[in-house]
Amino acid sequence: MTVEDDIIEWALTRPGWQQDVLVALAEGEQYGPDKSSGLVDSIVAGVHDARTQEAKRIQVKSAVAEGVKLAALADLQGVNALVPGQRLEFGASGLTVISGDNGSGESSRPRIAEDKAAEVKASVIVNVASVERSVFQMINQKRVENGLKPLMWSDDLERIARIHSRNMADFKFFSHRGLDGRMVSDRADCLGVSNWRSIGENIAYNRGYKDPLDKAVELWLDSPSHRHNLMDNNWKESAVGVAVAEDGSYYFTQIFLLRK
Repeated sequence: MTVEDDIIEWALTRPGWQQDVLVALAEGEQYGPDKSSGLVDSIVAGVHDARTQEAKRIQVKSAVAEGVKLAALADLQGVNALVPGQRLEFGASGLTVISGDNGSGESSRPRIAEDKAAEVKASVIVNVASVERSVFQMINQKRVENGLKPLMWSDDLERIARIHSRNMADFKFFSHRGLDGRMVSDRADCLGVSNWRSIGENIAYNRGYKDPLDKAVELWLDSPSHRHNLMDNNWKESAVGVAVAEDGSYYFTQIFLLRK
């Protein structure tokens, strides 16, 4: 039995005049002073005291929720892309909500990132290999500036990283865990890179920035968990894999490896 059925069943137990009122109100009628006065007179006269079947005419309409339009977000907790005091304003298509890991594998909270250019398209062919090497060189430069040895490039890791970035771009997700449920360690084993002692991964996503490479490295360096991977002196080999989606979004994957 539905809520509507319960209401009608209850209404049928009421006197006739009450059923008449309920039906009228359900149909949108207004009870002004004149109508109320007439109803009082009929009650005093004993008219409509008997129960009727009028309540069966009641049609209960479910309320339709109105849409909610967000104008801005501010002072949020647990949203990785907003810093304390930052206010994020956006229009109808100016917000991207990303669900997945935060790049360290330690969180699966959704993240909100400002869509800097809603109309950005991948209108030019990107030299992915060149982009990958450029990001790798930028990271090695940061390591040298911090007194660390540069990482050695690995073609094997580049292949694994690029495949993961390509999958994220093609299937529009952002997570260390692939759609097949595999993490970086699983992907490495499946692609023939199994003789390792430890393995790590950073991922990044951005869209609409003038320099997406610099933005990706900047975000990694600003994140403690990502920076730890970048500046870990234990890593020896690494590579970056990049993919660009049709809407101009850049997906970055960097893998770190220490062999046995």
